[in-house]
Amino acid sequence: MDEIDGRLHSALQEFTPGARADLLRALTSQPEVRADRIRRCFERRGTRWLGELLIDLEEDDFLRAAVVEALRSMPAGDSG
Repeated sequence: MDEIDGRLHSALQEFTPGARADLLRALTSQPEVRADRIRRCFERRGTRWLGELLIDLEEDDFLRAAVVEALRSMPAGDSG
């Protein structure tokens, strides 16, 4: 499990601190808010990849919880 945690942490470090904060807010919001966020991502060509990521996380409660936990454990200014 440590290898998975390390890979997840490394992947999340690719996001800016602000983007990680936005992702955490999105993942911990009410289901209606998450659905709206996904819809808005698909409306913009440049953020469709994020919509796909949010859908994947929405479909897997364990993975979503792991991402939330990883985001919460990262310092706000952590850049690597």
